[in-house]
This record gives sequence, C-alpha cells and structure tokens, in this order.
Amino acid sequence: MKIASPHYKSQPQVHDNYNTDADNALNHIPADLPRDEWVKIAAAFKAAGGDVEAFDAWSSTASNYNSKDCIALWKSLSTGGGIGAGTLFYIAQQYGYKSTGSHPDFSAIKEQAKQRQQSEQQAKQLSYKQAQQQAELILDKCAYAAVDHAYLIAKQIQPRLIPWIDDEGWLIIPVMDLQSVAHSLQFISPKGEKWFLSGGAIKGHFYQLWSASKPDGAIVICEGYATGVTLYSHYVPDCTVIVAFNAGNLLPVAKVFRESFPDATIIIAGDFDLSGVGQKAAKEAALAVGGSFTLPIFLQHESGSDFNDRWCLDNMEAVA
Repeated sequence: MKIASPHYKSQPQVHDNYNTDADNALNHIPADLPRDEWVKIAAAFKAAGGDVEAFDAWSSTASNYNSKDCIALWKSLSTGGGIGAGTLFYIAQQYGYKSTGSHPDFSAIKEQAKQRQQSEQQAKQLSYKQAQQQAELILDKCAYAAVDHAYLIAKQIQPRLIPWIDDEGWLIIPVMDLQSVAHSLQFISPKGEKWFLSGGAIKGHFYQLWSASKPDGAIVICEGYATGVTLYSHYVPDCTVIVAFNAGNLLPVAKVFRESFPDATIIIAGDFDLSGVGQKAAKEAALAVGGSFTLPIFLQHESGSDFNDRWCLDNMEAVA
C-alpha cells in the first residue's frame, strides 16, 4: 500500500497538538520503508516539531537502519520544504493512529535504540581488531610476488616495492595507517578480481608509495593500486602516491593527510567514470582539504577510466 498519494494535500487534514502527538503518530508507522517515503516521513515529523532523537529511535527499528545516514538526513531537511506536519498524521492514520489513543513509552524506545547502537559499535570495533590480527598473520605467511605476475603484466606495471603474494597466487596489498599498521588487506587475483579481508577497517586507511627522491613533495591520492604504481612510475615520480582503494575513500584519506601534513600540496588523481562517480569524488575530496584534482581524458573511441588505462593507451608500442 502506498502510504501517501500525490494528492495527499487534498485529503482532510488532521489538526492535532503536533508537539505532543508527533512521536505517537510516528511510532504508528513502520520504519521499513522505501527511502523516498522514509525521507517524506522525516520531513513531516520535523515540521510537526519532532526531534532528531525520536526520529533516530524510530528509524532504528528498520532492518536497514544506519545512524549516520539518519542524522545526516535530519540535518539536511528544512521545515519549509513543502511537506507539512499534516502529512505525518494523515499517513499515521492509515496505520491506526488516533490522537486519543495510547502513547508508547518513548523513553524506553530511545534507551533501547541507544543500547543497540552501543552494541553495534562494540561489535564493529571487535571486528576491526580481529581483522587487523588476521591481516598480520596472512602477511607473515606471504612471499614477494614475481615481476611476471599476470596482473602486473596486464597492467604493465613494475612496482618499486613488489607486493606480497599468497599460496593461491593472489597479490596482497596492505590497507594501512600512518603508523604502518595493516588494518585490512586487498586481494587481487591474476585476472584482476578484487576483494578485501572481511571485517577490516578501510575508511581513512590506504597503501602508500613514499617518494624516495623528494619525501617533502606533493601528495597524490588515487583510487586503485595499479593506478598508484603508474602515477608513481610515470607521471609524478617526485611525489608520494597514496592508494585509497575506492572513490568513497578518497575524502577520508585526504583528510588524514591534511591533518598530518597541514602544509603539503595535495592532489587527487581521480578516475574518469562513465557514471561520474570518480570525477565527483575527486573534486569533493580536493575541495575539502584545499587541494586540487586531476583526471585522465579519453576520446570517444577509447576505453578506460584511470591513469593506468591512459598510460597503456599512450604507450601501446612500448607495451607491445
């Protein structure tokens, strides 16, 4: 059942004391909703005078609950956004709400949500610690990869520091912090398949190729390992290159380096994706840390998205 039709404003509006009944109305509505409807409920609840704690507690009953997403949405909403408090009560009525009905124990609901958030955070921290320990054990059993590894050949890269390799022939790239602690690992198969060690902390962590000739030079942050080696080897040999592993991690990694190196020049070398994700992430990361960004350019007949693809296309004869 659609919880609100496009013509909900033409329906009879319920006139309640919004500040006292908004929580009651909200908790009559199931939180497991499509995102657009969840956003509509948030806007209506805020217009009705609801607070973020109550909205977060209600949202926590959904199977796909994410506290950070919940708080971010609430902050982005304006009470003058076109969705009024009447929408909340109209939708709640469809689920049995009556202003004279019984009121749930909201303090208990909020306390349960708080306890669940604490429990989830503790479980996450334990998972991070276990992944860190597992990463160390795996690295201890690895050998160094040969320069003729199939993935390195396919990407036409010869790393200055040859990565590790496991018994299955997968390259192992540590996901580290500034203290060189491995929080997770990226596994790359000879065919280029990639996955991360389960449970590890990726956000804000990276792989680094420090400049030997100019350690105080610019810091260049990119997405993938092959891209990082290509940048370091051919495009910015005097710079330190940092591999963030994916577009979503560019900003967290950039913030780590800006905080640790406040005066450094930071350049984000983004991917040029057809979806636009790589370009957007590179620009946002650069703006957030006062840096700059650069992107590879491809002609319509060319296929590729990153600086490794660009270099291979530009050096086809050398590669052959």
